[in-house]
Amino acid sequence: MKFLYLLHMHSISRMQSHIHGFHIVWGTMNKFEDQIKDYWEKVQKIYNSLQDKYNGRDYYLFQTNYSESPDLMIVGLNPGGNGSKYRGEKGHGFNAYVREPDPWFDTLRKVFDYPDNEFLKTILDNCVGTNRYLLNTGNQGGLGNIAKEMVGEKKFANVSGELLDELVEIINPKHIIAVHKDVYNHLAKNNQHEFCGTVAGYTRSDIPVLYVPNFSGRNKSRYFTEGQLEKWTTAIETFLRDRNN
Repeated sequence: MKFLYLLHMHSISRMQSHIHGFHIVWGTMNKFEDQIKDYWEKVQKIYNSLQDKYNGRDYYLFQTNYSESPDLMIVGLNPGGNGSKYRGEKGHGFNAYVREPDPWFDTLRKVFDYPDNEFLKTILDNCVGTNRYLLNTGNQGGLGNIAKEMVGEKKFANVSGELLDELVEIINPKHIIAVHKDVYNHLAKNNQHEFCGTVAGYTRSDIPVLYVPNFSGRNKSRYFTEGQLEKWTTAIETFLRDRNN
């Protein structure tokens, strides 16, 4: 069953669409909403065949609500778990980053000093969250074969990168945090430099990108011990406050 994470439109006059068992309501849409709708239709065409091949694994686009030109877009590698826990969660304002009781999200919240740091709390509450690979593999190890799959004449790794670039252009965030080195290397094409103990760079369209290691359990003792959390919080806050980076 395919599930679009939080593709929820407020409607006055309504156009209705059924996406594999989920009743999606498209409202009176502006250009941005039209772009999201068209993008989601493109995603489905690519991911449907992969989902069938890989035991019906779920895929979804957002892990938060979405908006145009937010202060922050967070891009992970791919969703963990089996995705089913979010089915039916289509309400306006849903944000797994601040709601989900999961170790990955727990570490993210600690890094953002959530909810004690008011500045970062506001940013995280209103960020847009997605992943480079939208297919839910349960763990990172399951991505290897999928990335090598052919979609037409291109490897899926290349196709997923092109899709991510397109989504970044649509969302047009002021800042991006890449929560995996693979994601950072894909996005940060220009002016890479050391920044507050990590690295930062810019997308082709000059959006600043900060690298933060994946919040997975195996990285917790390596990067996110209690003594290191403050360092990451400072790096993220400095990155988001500094418009020049």
